[in-house]
Amino acid sequence: DRVMGSCGSKPEPPDPDSKVAPVPDADSNAAPAPASPPKSRSFPTKHAKKWYERELSGAVVRKSAHDLTSAEEDRIVKAWLRMMESEDGVPGSSQYFRLALIHGGSEGEWTYLSKMVDPKPSFCVHGDECFPNWHRVYMLDFEQTLRCADIDLGGDGNIGLPYWDWSIKPEGKTMLPMLAQKLMAQTIGSQGQGLFPDDFLPLTRGGHPIKAIEPDGTPFYKTTPWSDTLDAELRQALHSDYRVGHKQDDVLDLDDHRRAALALDAAPHGSVHVALGSLGHRKPGTEMVGSVPTAAFHVTFWLHHCNVDRVYESFLAVRGHASMQKEFRRNARRAGTAAGFPKGQTLGYEPFYSHAHSREVMRGKWTGDDTFNTEAMGFTYASLAQVGGGRRRRDLPVLAQFNDVPKVNVDGSKALYVYVSDAGDGDDGGGLLGFLPFVGSPKKEQPSWQPPPDLESATPADLKALPGFAGITSLFVLPTEGTVRCDNCVLNSPTCSAEVDVTEALKEAGIPRARAVLHALAFDIATQTAMTLEQAGVPPPELSSPTLSFEVDVSEGSEDKEEVVALQMLLNAVFTTSLKVDGVVGKATADAIKAAQAAAALPEDGVAGPKTKAALLLARAALSAAPQADERYKEVVRRLLVAAKAQPVRWTLRRDDEPGEGLDEWMDAAQAELERAFGAWSKACRPSSLALESLPTISFEYTAEEADAHILLSFAKLATAHEARDGPGGKLAQTTAASEGSSPLVHIAFDEAERWELANLPHPQRADGTLDDDFFFQLLPVAIREIGLALGLGLSLAGGALDTMSPFYAAGNIAVSARAGEELQQKLREA
Repeated sequence: DRVMGSCGSKPEPPDPDSKVAPVPDADSNAAPAPASPPKSRSFPTKHAKKWYERELSGAVVRKSAHDLTSAEEDRIVKAWLRMMESEDGVPGSSQYFRLALIHGGSEGEWTYLSKMVDPKPSFCVHGDECFPNWHRVYMLDFEQTLRCADIDLGGDGNIGLPYWDWSIKPEGKTMLPMLAQKLMAQTIGSQGQGLFPDDFLPLTRGGHPIKAIEPDGTPFYKTTPWSDTLDAELRQALHSDYRVGHKQDDVLDLDDHRRAALALDAAPHGSVHVALGSLGHRKPGTEMVGSVPTAAFHVTFWLHHCNVDRVYESFLAVRGHASMQKEFRRNARRAGTAAGFPKGQTLGYEPFYSHAHSREVMRGKWTGDDTFNTEAMGFTYASLAQVGGGRRRRDLPVLAQFNDVPKVNVDGSKALYVYVSDAGDGDDGGGLLGFLPFVGSPKKEQPSWQPPPDLESATPADLKALPGFAGITSLFVLPTEGTVRCDNCVLNSPTCSAEVDVTEALKEAGIPRARAVLHALAFDIATQTAMTLEQAGVPPPELSSPTLSFEVDVSEGSEDKEEVVALQMLLNAVFTTSLKVDGVVGKATADAIKAAQAAAALPEDGVAGPKTKAALLLARAALSAAPQADERYKEVVRRLLVAAKAQPVRWTLRRDDEPGEGLDEWMDAAQAELERAFGAWSKACRPSSLALESLPTISFEYTAEEADAHILLSFAKLATAHEARDGPGGKLAQTTAASEGSSPLVHIAFDEAERWELANLPHPQRADGTLDDDFFFQLLPVAIREIGLALGLGLSLAGGALDTMSPFYAAGNIAVSARAGEELQQKLREA
């Protein structure tokens, strides 16, 4: 009955013959003691279901591993150990081995398992938008097997996979949860191998036991007994070096599914892997967590990834499950396939099975759509992650960015240590504005930055002790042996990126960002060896700095020459003037600041504060996005205006097929707002008296058919490098002429990453009070301006702050100005 029972039946008492040893209480001072493995079990008949094929019912609650009671920890440890038992004594047949092998496979020469019978491919899903979705199914497979193991031991299967919340510093508790420590303390197997039984690894194709032995004679698939020293090192790495809590906040701050999924993958996910892999330099144990082929064999992998899934669920809870599902579907149309998703990122995930209505284990294929409802999948979370409190600062960090690193060159996971130095110290590079020698006072008293001569023998602690240390980031990638073996990496994500926030390091060293020079070294997780970036196959980092600081006001007498230079250059770019770029706020610069304030309808006080700077950045972005007045654009505008004299100009709004949570209603409201924008141009060209009836007019009408439209409007990704540095309010929209032979004639795209608001529909984030007004943008005034560009009008500063075609954004510009209306009438007469 126990073998064939389901989770819905009354659980039987534990098997009195079970030899699972008790695990010490978490609150005691004694170190976790080893436990004997549960004895092997056989099934009563050949027709009986396997223990891991049991039917499961009800959703379990996933709790924080830090909040488990000692009894809950002991129960999970016993079920965990049950999963490690081979079936009927066949080496390598345990469910734990099956699950761990999915992550890295065994086909590559980089793994000790490459000679096993029936080698398996890597189902690596990293660098793809479906990273959190595929891993969600992966965690569920593990959890369901854990629940079945609990039933096999006499429990009711009502245990969830705990999550390890590495974003917090647990008060009065160790950084690594006691559950992980208990599991890592096991010494199963005749050789004291660590976590796994003697027959855990499979036989070779020749029928011999696999000997996964390190050069020093220790077995590779083992763990490290935990210590206070390692725990302190882990706490320091996660919170000071990798800043995983801040990285989590960055993910939860994002608005779109793709960016959030990729950011979550890189950091905090990859950072925690590599931080664990770097612990206890050249000591056996956690380095396996930092390597893709072996990471899932370590107990911390599952607790870590459960929290990654929790962060993803927290993001979905804020942004809306259905709307994010809709966005994921839309993006998946342009995505490729791989071993983990052979039919596409939203279709069947390999190598997993799902339920068929009764939530049975190992039935049917899980799809991306399934992953947006955790309760239907069979689990919920006791609590979700919250974004760090406080009002969001407008200033953005200075970043050291490793952009688009080819995975084929990296050959295994690396920790990247970043350092800063002053260009005035004799370093090459000169910083961002090194061509301006007057910025700051060069310092010659300090020597140039150099890596240590004995780099290969340097430990992680040695690397952190080098001058100018700013932080660590990670590349969590497969070994390559000179060629990328993972089909997903080849087809979909051949590169990876990482970054370190160096803002605080620059402040502490007193280095202006204009003079900042970056340096970096790498630490290989598999070999536990430090090396240069060149040896690691990683290109040097680039410094990404905000154009302006929103924490520094600029006015006459300002001493921050770096900030003044940046402002002077921006003023020249917006007003096409030849203001002298000298780092000094004289009368000419002060007058230019007042002119910018007048153009932006701000108080003309000559002080360039946050609002003035934000307005200038918006104007620069609008000018850079404006259509080029080339022959193609002129021809498209001419055809459009000629058509307008004979018939209404037809426009359409591109909408996706799938319904979304509140998105259809929002698009309906946006369409109505766009009707108002087109109507404003019709009104501007309408005769005001009988005497003016001979003047040309223009009218517009909506069409649902894109092929019939003259003007297409849509929401699309328009992110640029400027937005990455300067934050919200970059390129709000872009108007482009269609290529020859294409229709519609003109395409107006609004940046979908911005926080758009409609007349009676504020953005949901406005209510939480963490964002200033300049994080939100009204659709109507931007649409009116972009329609003007589509009709051949150019951006101009001639009409002042309230002119329709001003490059400066003004939320109140909801009507076409007289000057712009007259210009359009003139163009219609000439067409």
